[in-house]
Amino acid sequence: MDRRGWAQSAGFDLAAALIAGFAYALIVLGPQPLDPRNVDWVSVDPAYHFIGWELFRQDPKPHWPLTYTGRLAYPAGEAVALTDLNPLLAIALKPFSPVLPEPMQYFGLEAVLVCALQVFFAARILRLFGGANWLGIALASLFFLLAPPLTYRFAEHYSLSNHWLLLGALFLFLREQFAPSPQVKRFAISATALAAIAIAVNPYLAFEVVLALAATIAALVWQRRMSAARAAAILGSILGVCAVCAWAIGLLIAGGRGYASGGYRELSMNLLAPIDPRGWRRL
Repeated sequence: MDRRGWAQSAGFDLAAALIAGFAYALIVLGPQPLDPRNVDWVSVDPAYHFIGWELFRQDPKPHWPLTYTGRLAYPAGEAVALTDLNPLLAIALKPFSPVLPEPMQYFGLEAVLVCALQVFFAARILRLFGGANWLGIALASLFFLLAPPLTYRFAEHYSLSNHWLLLGALFLFLREQFAPSPQVKRFAISATALAAIAIAVNPYLAFEVVLALAATIAALVWQRRMSAARAAAILGSILGVCAVCAWAIGLLIAGGRGYASGGYRELSMNLLAPIDPRGWRRL
């Protein structure tokens, strides 16, 4: 591949995104969270996530669901996925726990990955519009990285900062719109994989990702680029994979095995949320 081809490739975008992601995470968070051995800064909500991760990694026995451990809410046990950490990273890192430092947090690593993937998918989206204008794509991608909602989530909720999942869903939508002919198999595989990753990262974000993927399917049917039967099959496979993944990581434990919390009820949406999402306060 020549230099011009390399500069337009996904590999180039990923390499540039990793550099930009690390630099931005370092600027926003500082060096402490980027050191996995440093847990002195962990407090408030990240402390809950950290406790869930440490108890999960120290459990030597395999369990089902995958994130269940008897060390949390002992003796009944609980799935640490319900502590709002990133279950996908926790499951991926647990086999390496014997060689990882103790204590160890992966929030800084997650922030770097989030920022890098945010830039990467922004660049892939913009390439659909800008083509070979690498400077314009690079500058515009930074606006996605500087998005205030993303920066705000780095305050306490690292799993909710995975906004790149939404950009990934948008990329799949636009890629099908720009394709001269429908690539149904490619879309079905990509959409199912993205939905599975999303549910394993955070169910709130997964809900939005599935809605975006459903909108893509509806658009292809409306444009007569996909049959209704095939659309129903793809949507069914996406929902089925999401259900299996949610069950596997422990999100579908009825009411929790060891804890009873009002979190989902207290933080759920109501009709007033679009007007005042934070609720009314008496002065």
